[in-house]
Amino acid sequence: MRADPEGLFETMLRAGADLPLLDAHLARLSESAQTFSIPWPGAAELRRLCSERAGAAEQGSPGEAILRLVLDAAGRVLFEERSLRTLSRPLRIVLVEMPVGTAGGAHKRTDRSLWEQIARQAPPEADDAVLVTTDGEVLEATVASVWADVGGAWVTPPLDGRVLPSIGRARTLARLRAAGAPVVERPLALEELCSASALLLTNA
Repeated sequence: MRADPEGLFETMLRAGADLPLLDAHLARLSESAQTFSIPWPGAAELRRLCSERAGAAEQGSPGEAILRLVLDAAGRVLFEERSLRTLSRPLRIVLVEMPVGTAGGAHKRTDRSLWEQIARQAPPEADDAVLVTTDGEVLEATVASVWADVGGAWVTPPLDGRVLPSIGRARTLARLRAAGAPVVERPLALEELCSASALLLTNA
C-alpha cells in the first residue's frame, strides 16, 4: 500500500519518566507502519528514543503529561508534549452524525482533517464528540472509545475496521473481564446510548 502522505502517531501517558503502555503503543504503530509501507525504525530503537524523551521531559515537567510520538512518511521520529487535561465536573459530549461506512478507521494517521471537520460541528463547550452513523450506530469519540451500561452489561462497539483498536479500550476490556463484570463487544445503537444507565469514555 502507498505510504500515508502525512504519517502516523501515538499519544501516550507519561507518568514522570515512565511510559506505562509503551509496548502496546509500539505494537500498534508497527502494524500501521506495515500497512502504509512506512519505514520502521524498529521497536528497540523507538523504545530507546521514547524512554530518553520521557526522561528529559520529566526533568522539566514532573508528574503526568501526554507524549505524542510521530512517525512521518519517511520513517523519521518526532515528539510533542502537552499537559494532561483533568475535569472537576461531568463530561460534556455532543453527538455528531457520520455517513454510513465512514469513521476514523483502524489507524492513527497524522492527517486530522476528519477530526477537524468534526470539531467544527461541535459547540465550544463540548469536551468530546461521539460519532454516530446516519443509520443510528454509535462508533467512537474523537479521542476515546465508547462504553455504555445497557441492562447491566458494558457494551462497546466492535473492532470492525471503522473504529480505532484503542490501547485504552483493550486495557478496559481486560480489566472488566478480570473483575467479572459483564461486557459485550457488539454494535451499539444510539437509542441504547441515550437510555444507558452509565456512559464511559476511555483512552490510554
